[in-house]
Amino acid sequence: MSKPSAWYTNRIMGDTVGGTLTSGEQVYVEVNQGTREGHVLAVLEDEALIEYTMPNGTSAMWIVKREFPYGRVRNQSYYSVPIKWLRAIVEDGMDWWEGVPQQQNQIKGPVLTPWEHLEERTG
Repeated sequence: MSKPSAWYTNRIMGDTVGGTLTSGEQVYVEVNQGTREGHVLAVLEDEALIEYTMPNGTSAMWIVKREFPYGRVRNQSYYSVPIKWLRAIVEDGMDWWEGVPQQQNQIKGPVLTPWEHLEERTG
């Protein structure tokens, strides 16, 4: 995959150059010496939760600033997604969740879907 024509030093680009990220929007992130395709899973206030996939089939999530320039706030583990983000994913009807972290085959076991997470944590 080649880099999109408009690229920013913050390493994130959305469909709408210079706009506000929205749920379901396709994004590109530059990570590990390459451009990776991803999607916005949910938005809350001034942040967006994005998930991107790696060439080896694993995926990862970042919480980023929703407004341009979309700076990364922090990484987000699949095993500790805050309930507010899980609710936002479910309420927005997002079905992009890949949920294939690099640690999948380690002790923590398989990743639950957002719906399973909510059920397990809120009853």
